[in-house]
Amino acid sequence: MSKKDWMFTNQSLTVAYNYTEKYYKQNKSSLPAKRTVVARLLFGEWVKPLSDKNGVPLTAEGQSYVAFRGGVGWIPTDSIGTERTLEIYFLDVGQGDAILIQTPQDNRYLIDGGPTHDEGELAHEFLKWKFNLEGNQIDFDAVIMSHADRDHAMGLVPIVGDQKIKIKKFYHNGISRFRGKPSDGKIMGKNPRRLVEIFDDITKLDFSKISGDYQKLFTALTKAKKKNRDIKIEHLDHTSVIKKLPNDPLEIEILGPINISQNDRVEYLASGTADKMRNGNSVSLMAKYGKCKILLCGDMNTKYEKEFIKFHKDYPLESHVFKANHHGSQDVTTEFLERVRPWISIVSSGDVPDHAHPRAELLGILGKYSSQDIKRPIIFATEILRTYHPVSSEDIEEVKKRKREYSLYERAIDGIVHVRTDGKKLVVGRVYGDPTLTSAKNNPSRTRNQNAYKWEYYEFDL
Repeated sequence: MSKKDWMFTNQSLTVAYNYTEKYYKQNKSSLPAKRTVVARLLFGEWVKPLSDKNGVPLTAEGQSYVAFRGGVGWIPTDSIGTERTLEIYFLDVGQGDAILIQTPQDNRYLIDGGPTHDEGELAHEFLKWKFNLEGNQIDFDAVIMSHADRDHAMGLVPIVGDQKIKIKKFYHNGISRFRGKPSDGKIMGKNPRRLVEIFDDITKLDFSKISGDYQKLFTALTKAKKKNRDIKIEHLDHTSVIKKLPNDPLEIEILGPINISQNDRVEYLASGTADKMRNGNSVSLMAKYGKCKILLCGDMNTKYEKEFIKFHKDYPLESHVFKANHHGSQDVTTEFLERVRPWISIVSSGDVPDHAHPRAELLGILGKYSSQDIKRPIIFATEILRTYHPVSSEDIEEVKKRKREYSLYERAIDGIVHVRTDGKKLVVGRVYGDPTLTSAKNNPSRTRNQNAYKWEYYEFDL
């Protein structure tokens, strides 16, 4: 399909219908009264107006017959526009982070890839589905690993190594993982303690000295280099600049980690344990698209939040969309949230391992310190948004062996948070539905029963 055929929904939510007649006859100017919902399309969804065999557009009573992902149906003609939106997906990867950004110009950025675990490579699976990687190839202008913890980094391994995905730049915070101690590099000084070993190209490290998890990333990046010899692998800190791409309104400003060096070296604050230091020095960025601002700070924690807002005392941190730091941990400062004042907060969390995220205290202060510019701020948590479907115990051989019955559940709908903006309007939502219609047992194709899916969505004028 040529890009000239692309059109997009311009309403926050557009409902597509099918009618009782099997086909549309050109000599009719009206549509039958009875109709069935076949899909609900969020702001900015791709549609293609269809025509008859003579090339005449199929329209009637102010409606147009269109194709969309997963089906066809009738939608209001005035809900079809030509302007594409910025799309951001906060993926439901369990206890971890994975965020996909796609611009109207088809420039793509991936921030973190979540973990890999018993439920699979969830971020990779989403990319394969969304971009139909069985038949297509895609590229990423940048993949950004906020830091090297498993729940952010390990899901990147299959993505970086996928032969259908070309990566132009791979960014990270410069902190590598080593065997033994110190596990994150050389630390010097007191008041403050400073991490003084910061690395760029991970594939130039001594393979035998890095940790087992980091070896997997090393191997995947080595494969990526073979696909694209021009790939850049670099660290990011607050002095780094991600160049704005031509004809693309998206701006990405790197705010952290903060380079505290007083000379031409790169040095980070090394306060607390190795875990605290690694989390606190996550790559932090502000994405801007028109009037819309999105703040992503990885797993930043209390000590580093305090240093962050002190360093950025003159930077406007107020954000429309904010990914809550560290999966909804309570290790957060109210001073930081007072500076951010988000309209929409998103917590990316899961049950394995169970850290009791999102913490009740965090949810409370997210609400308290949300923006006062709107009456009803929004908080989404991916694991709460998930929809599960009960599995019959009679189908599970292991369950049959037990004397008492109990219920098992499978994930039916992921708790992905969808963000769409044209720079003037912001729409955020998530999919929910009837688990009996969306389950693999009752509907193996899942995507075909579009009427099973509904949207909880919210719209804001910026």
